Amino acid sequence: MRYEREEMQQAYTMLVQQEKPILALLAAVIGLVPATLFLVLMGQYFIMNLIVACFVFPAIAGLFARYVGRLYSSAARIPVMLIVGLTYIALGLLFQAKVMWFLATPIPFGVAFVTSKKSLTQLELLAINEHSIKPFQLKEASSVRKAALPLLVLFSLPVQAYLYFLLPDNACLNSIEQNNYASVTEKCTLGIAGSLRNWLAGNDPASGHKYGAYYSPTEEASLIKAKAEAGDIQFQILWWSIVDEAYRLGTQAEQFVGTVQYENDARFWRHKVALLGHRPAVEKELAIYSSLIQHLRAEDFKQQAIAFSKQLVSLKIAGADNLAVAADKIVTQSDIRRLYHTQLANPEALSFDESDNLLYAVENGEFHYNIHDFNERYPNTGYYTGSIQVEVDEDKALEILKVMSVKFQNADASYKVFNKLQSNSELAVAFLELAAKQGHVEAAALLGKIRYCQNSKMEGLSWLKKAAELGSKVAFEQQKEIGLTRNLSVCG
Repeated sequence: MRYEREEMQQAYTMLVQQEKPILALLAAVIGLVPATLFLVLMGQYFIMNLIVACFVFPAIAGLFARYVGRLYSSAARIPVMLIVGLTYIALGLLFQAKVMWFLATPIPFGVAFVTSKKSLTQLELLAINEHSIKPFQLKEASSVRKAALPLLVLFSLPVQAYLYFLLPDNACLNSIEQNNYASVTEKCTLGIAGSLRNWLAGNDPASGHKYGAYYSPTEEASLIKAKAEAGDIQFQILWWSIVDEAYRLGTQAEQFVGTVQYENDARFWRHKVALLGHRPAVEKELAIYSSLIQHLRAEDFKQQAIAFSKQLVSLKIAGADNLAVAADKIVTQSDIRRLYHTQLANPEALSFDESDNLLYAVENGEFHYNIHDFNERYPNTGYYTGSIQVEVDEDKALEILKVMSVKFQNADASYKVFNKLQSNSELAVAFLELAAKQGHVEAAALLGKIRYCQNSKMEGLSWLKKAAELGSKVAFEQQKEIGLTRNLSVCG
């Protein structure tokens, strides 16, 4: 079928007008999202995954570009081919693909190039051919422009985002100078941290900001600080957030976090805005108290915490009750000593483990404690958290041993009482006999010898026999000696 040149020029003009290289490239980028998801679903099957990556993956992106951009020229399809092919290579590096993946790299380039071309009618094909022989008189972008402009637009987007979010502007500073707090929360953005409003509400971390560091604040930060020190409540809240959160999480934080100057400054502003009823500041103080449960603190720190929490309670600040409970559970050396003296005054009320720990303390001068005894939120691991130094007290040791001997029927305690009471023979032997009855081997052997030497030979032989059965070699030899000589040499 023959077409007039006028018809072919009209068809070619329509092709040129409908072709949108920039939209085609953006459509290809959008198409890469479902294409990548489909590729990930096939990830467990390598051969299948490779086929999808080489053919289906670029075809999806190419079709997106084809139907949105209506591409017909090779130059306009080059950007689509490049972005799809480079994404294929990047995914291969990300997934740590095998060598076969990279050897097949030309395939997705070619598939993207082919599938991004729109279907042409016979008239359109003849029009393109006619234009190549004898160009039509119409305004058309050059091939270089068709290829370069879409890529320039695509790669300029990250640059524009960088300029928008990270380069300084005066809107924030002007808002602060004008005391326009509502505008401050809108203009003084935090970059990657999100909105300033959410940050102040405690919903976003201060992972990025434009306020410098504690020792090198920006002009904006210095102005906010000045307004906070002048008594502006809203700027006090903002300045606390900058000092206690933004600076604490900043890149230079290791230079000052933990120093007395910084921590005192952060605590000062945290307390000030907490007294204003600012919920995040109260919760931050609660988190600090709660984190101290496994560490001893100075007595003045605890008293200050208790006084501050009571002040909040009196002002009916939300969350103050929880803060008061947490402050009261902060543990100091005074609390440990109070527990020690309480146990020392009434050893009969203690459990066996508490009695054993108390005995060790009065004998060795070291009292062990477990934070769980003071704060149930701290897990009871079964191990002591730490210890404090106390005075050695032999009289208290004897008192505790007597309790352990009688209350818990502890043979070792009974035998230790005997050893400590040897000067009082009658009472000492009573505890020795108690230890022997409780199964103490050495006590049974010693009691057998004593009874035999006191002419209670049958009772003595009975205890020696029991001691020998419990494993006493001394008692066994003494039994053997009595059997041979009818006497016991150790009796003198």
